[in-house]
Amino acid sequence: MRILGTLVLTAHNEEKPAGRRCFHCFVQNDLLSGKTYLLTFERMNTVKPFSTLAVVIFSIISLAHLLRLFFQWEVVVNGVIVPQWVSVPAFVILGALAFMLWREAQGEHRGR
Repeated sequence: MRILGTLVLTAHNEEKPAGRRCFHCFVQNDLLSGKTYLLTFERMNTVKPFSTLAVVIFSIISLAHLLRLFFQWEVVVNGVIVPQWVSVPAFVILGALAFMLWREAQGEHRGR
């Protein structure tokens, strides 16, 4: 069996690998070798719970920094008041990380 991106070539007598769903299948005969191949276009089940969890955590913390800026919440760490401007780069960086990680995960499902 050869896997080329999302195109899987499987010999006709082999079974489909576990954990994959077939979208469209058709049979092709190879005239040179006399073998029959089952051409299968399929989506890989690439559920990555860590990526989803990271997107959720980054989004929540980014939103907390935005709310801190909006409501002017005061944060004290070890007796020192953290300035409001710290939340601006934190919001931007964490929001960008969440967005990029989400886009990367979506790109895997679109077959990029």
